Amino acid sequence: MFKVLLTGFKPFAPYTINPTEQLVEALQPMKDIHIEKEIFEVDFELVHQVYPRMLEDVQPDLIINLGLNGQANSIQLERFAVNSGFDYNGKRTFFDIDAKSPAAYRSNIELDMLSQKLNDAGVPAIVSNHAGSYLCNFIYYHSLQYADLHRKKALFVHIPFTTELVCDFAKNNQPTYPSLPQSYIDKAIRLILHQEFLVMHVQ
Repeated sequence: MFKVLLTGFKPFAPYTINPTEQLVEALQPMKDIHIEKEIFEVDFELVHQVYPRMLEDVQPDLIINLGLNGQANSIQLERFAVNSGFDYNGKRTFFDIDAKSPAAYRSNIELDMLSQKLNDAGVPAIVSNHAGSYLCNFIYYHSLQYADLHRKKALFVHIPFTTELVCDFAKNNQPTYPSLPQSYIDKAIRLILHQEFLVMHVQ
């Protein structure tokens, strides 16, 4: 059984809803793929305490981390995670994620090919080279570190708001954002999982 760990985040300021949480919870089972799901608080200390242990317990073949990019209008496949970041803990504090580890990790998934497959399927997607310097990069670094040590695979996917959520924002006179229909983002996640399942069985 192909084992996947799929993660998202709970809402964080200034957003009251995080579509990654909804997408992770709504994803339906897939044939021959076992999906473990986890939704994290946007909290560095909590993720640092829980996530490495979770990876060792689950031992996934593939890790897919989802994060929100409120300015994106397409699926963003992140290529790198860097060994640095900052935390808003009353002030902007910079730190190394792991002083004994490489300056960066690179996803071992063929992202250009995957991006093309998503676009061919009607889902706009691009490859991005940097997951940022906040919690998205933090969790991605841990994911790629695990993947490197255990010869597994990991990917961080930044998603836009869903069109359904943006419509709700507009109806309530709240700020609106670029978006994709939830069905498109769900299709992208399922295509990524299916593609990597196929790659594993070819290998």
